[in-house]
Amino acid sequence: MTSERLAEAVRAQVALGRLLPLGEPAEGVWITEQAAAAALRAAAAQLADVRLGSLRMGTDESGALHAHAAFEAAPEQPLPLTAQRLRDVLWEAANDGLGLRIAAVDLTVTGLIDDALVPPEPGAPEPRPAEPVAALPEGEPGPVPGARVSARLGGAGSEAYTQIAVLAGHRVLDVARAVRAVAAPMAVLVTDVE
Repeated sequence: MTSERLAEAVRAQVALGRLLPLGEPAEGVWITEQAAAAALRAAAAQLADVRLGSLRMGTDESGALHAHAAFEAAPEQPLPLTAQRLRDVLWEAANDGLGLRIAAVDLTVTGLIDDALVPPEPGAPEPRPAEPVAALPEGEPGPVPGARVSARLGGAGSEAYTQIAVLAGHRVLDVARAVRAVAAPMAVLVTDVE
């Protein structure tokens, strides 16, 4: 492998961010910070008077999962009201939509939006058909609704884990648990939420 290809592979893995537990850490189902952030950004995009900036997730000293987001807001509404609406949207997307057990959503207002606001576009992306997510070689392969095999890390996984993408309209934790049931004892890593 050339040094350029190796550097590219390392950059791709670093870009995924931290691995965040879905449900309980002992369940063996995880999501990349990049995939979780993309889902939270999509939820926040529905707020026409907010422009989300940086968004990071990680654990504190006690192990509790926190989200930290910076945003700009339109001046038409009081900032505390706008911040609470954004916090609620991010909280719901993380906890209900993904299955992340977020303990807190910390927000920082970085500015006011000066230009005309564009309302969010209605409609959701067309769902993609699922590819079967197979079990271990000895296991019975079978499709898991809402999942497709992902090659984000350069392959479908390893002997220790399998990586998947979760399709739109499916709760990430539920799909990851279903794949884990098929692929046990391997861990499941969600690298994309579509």
